[in-house]
Amino acid sequence: MSIIFAIKEDEKILTYLTARGLLKQYEKMKYSILSGDTKRASFKERQPPNSGIWQFRINHQFRAFCFFSDSHTLVVARIDNHQ
Repeated sequence: MSIIFAIKEDEKILTYLTARGLLKQYEKMKYSILSGDTKRASFKERQPPNSGIWQFRINHQFRAFCFFSDSHTLVVARIDNHQ
């Protein structure tokens, strides 16, 4: 994993987060990752190893699934209710 300079998301992702009242929590985790605190957001690669799909925790219920578009830009593709 390299240093992450940017996290991008589609307008649909922001609409989904706003509708569920998760935008503030998402922003906190996003800035934690950008500041290098990946442990706080439980940022990790999904199984199997080298799948290219990463996730981070928004709260106890929701996860953001993402991928690297280049070596320093993370793109959020989906928000999932893992319960």
